[in-house]
Amino acid sequence: MYRDLPDPCLPRRILMTSDSVGDVLPYALALAGSLADLDIHVGLATFGPFLSLAEKRRIERQSGLELFESGLSAEWMPGFWSDEQRAADWLLRLAAEFQPDLVHLNGLLFSSLPWSSPVLVVEHRCMASWWLDLKGQPLPRQWNIYRDQVARGLSSVGLVVAGSNVALATLREHYGPFSAGRVIPYGWHLPEVTEEKRGFIITAQRLWDHSSNLEVLERCAPYLAWPVFCAGDSLDSSGIRVKAQARNVCCLGGLSEEGLEEWLRRSSIYVVPARDAHCQVSVLQAAMAGCALVLGNHPALKEVWDQAAVFVPPEDPEALRCALDRLICDRERRDDLADKAQRRARGSSIAVMTGQYCLAYQEVLLSGTRSSGVLSHAVGA
Repeated sequence: MYRDLPDPCLPRRILMTSDSVGDVLPYALALAGSLADLDIHVGLATFGPFLSLAEKRRIERQSGLELFESGLSAEWMPGFWSDEQRAADWLLRLAAEFQPDLVHLNGLLFSSLPWSSPVLVVEHRCMASWWLDLKGQPLPRQWNIYRDQVARGLSSVGLVVAGSNVALATLREHYGPFSAGRVIPYGWHLPEVTEEKRGFIITAQRLWDHSSNLEVLERCAPYLAWPVFCAGDSLDSSGIRVKAQARNVCCLGGLSEEGLEEWLRRSSIYVVPARDAHCQVSVLQAAMAGCALVLGNHPALKEVWDQAAVFVPPEDPEALRCALDRLICDRERRDDLADKAQRRARGSSIAVMTGQYCLAYQEVLLSGTRSSGVLSHAVGA
């Protein structure tokens, strides 16, 4: 039984899961920091590689946030199925010790665990849609247990949240109906300072993540008049370092939040020809920093950035080259797109996002709905 909460029924303690790499971590840290201003204590449980010392120190300085690292694979990583039961057991033990008023899951699979607190689930990456977007095929049969567990979990939790209507509809398409769903767009903050834009292009995606589709960017980069900088971890999920092979592409490696924002403030164009929409947070960061956006034409990205970005077919390097060339050569068009993207982004502040989550938390707590599922062992591909 969760503890009685004071009016207006906001949780005082939230157990929140997060990947330790990619867009979910900065989103989770930004939200947790904003919740701390409301005297809400967040226990952040991470899956994936252990954080760097600099990242840990930054979290330690953030009041109201407590870090718990599993070192186990996230549900989309190749090694997850060997870690699955240990991850579930670890998370339930952590919940028993932390005693949250509410569990905020930034992943789908563990929604089917037998939680003793009300649960809210946020979709950041759906394996069924990822498989369809990247491979053009439905999720294979050996993933049926995963699909069944997610379907059972989503139908039993208090609320399912997605960053777009497209993403929410896709969840229902792949996993069947669930009673409570809501769109809460990602939020970010405006840079505190501005800088003059320079003649270069940037992307902030992991080189090894095929959904980011940076191989297409590498194919057209040698023919661009401006250099392309790639800010993202070059270590893949197996610990193997991946290097950019193309001329005119410079890898910056994994940057701190401050370091990335500095590069974005100076960059004229942000590009990610993504096959899916997992990159929403980094795109929002770039828009806030005043970059013109060139994106893959995924429906979820178009829902958020229509009329404020250039969209290209993800598998067409020539279309990407032409789109980037036009912006390089046309400053007026480039500045206009950057202005439209920044104005669109200003409606998605961290404060707005936090307010929407607080309303969602209240709804879940008042409903008192808990997940009552049991995690079955799944066999990966």
